[in-house]
Amino acid sequence: MVNILLLEDEYYTRRFLKKLVSENNFVNRVIDTPCGKEAINLAKKHNPSIALLDIELAPEEELNGIQVAKTIYGFNPETYFVFITGYAQYAIESFAVHPYDYILKPVKKDKVDEIISSLAGKVKKRMMLGAVPKKNDQGQK
Repeated sequence: MVNILLLEDEYYTRRFLKKLVSENNFVNRVIDTPCGKEAINLAKKHNPSIALLDIELAPEEELNGIQVAKTIYGFNPETYFVFITGYAQYAIESFAVHPYDYILKPVKKDKVDEIISSLAGKVKKRMMLGAVPKKNDQGQK
């Protein structure tokens, strides 16, 4: 069972994703927020195995999802990052945190289930082996 951090500034998208992810049998808990700084604080407190992060946040936000991921990666490099975006131009910048995958908007249920199930298997295997992932363990490609 995995804990997931969800950062999405759009209320209805966040609500939809939280419901969708919560329905996955491998998910223990989904902690969600619309705010980048709060996402960092929640990651420090709850140590999520997986972080689903929207890249482009509201204009009033000081951080974007990639900046949030870089901060979380700094204190918890074991977190698997999946970016949610409608903008392909962020892909190169996101490589700094070795993202596992991307979910393109509009979000598709099958894609989310596939990613969460795959990552849950990786988290379970890591826990059983007691291993810390290597940097190349993040990406599936």
